[in-house]
Amino acid sequence: MNANIQRFLELARVHPTTDYGNSTSVNAGNQAADSMRELALKFVESGRADDLLSLLSDRYAAPWVAYNLAEITQIPEEQKRHCISFIQHIADGSNIESVGAEIWLRERGYGDS
Repeated sequence: MNANIQRFLELARVHPTTDYGNSTSVNAGNQAADSMRELALKFVESGRADDLLSLLSDRYAAPWVAYNLAEITQIPEEQKRHCISFIQHIADGSNIESVGAEIWLRERGYGDS
C-alpha cells in the first residue's frame, strides 16, 4: 500500500477518538484534519486523486476523502460529482454527521441535501 494512502488512513482514525474536553486531543484531531487536507491536495496535484477515491469504502477515511477532494478546485468534474454524491448520501442519514453534511451541501449551493 502506498505510504501516503496508509498515512491518510492513520490520520482518519485519529479524529473519531478526539476528546473535546481535552485541548491536547482537540489539537491532535485538528492537526490530523489539516494533514489529510494537505495529502488530498498532493494526490490531486500529482494526478492521483483516484488512488484517494479508492478509500471511499473505508469507514473512517471516506468522509474525509469526499469532503477534502470536493473542496479542491483542480479536481476533475466527474471525481467532484462522485464526492458530492457521497456527501449527499451522508446527508440522507439521521445523525449528527448528516446534519453537518446537509449544512456543507447547502453552503456550497448543492441544495438541501
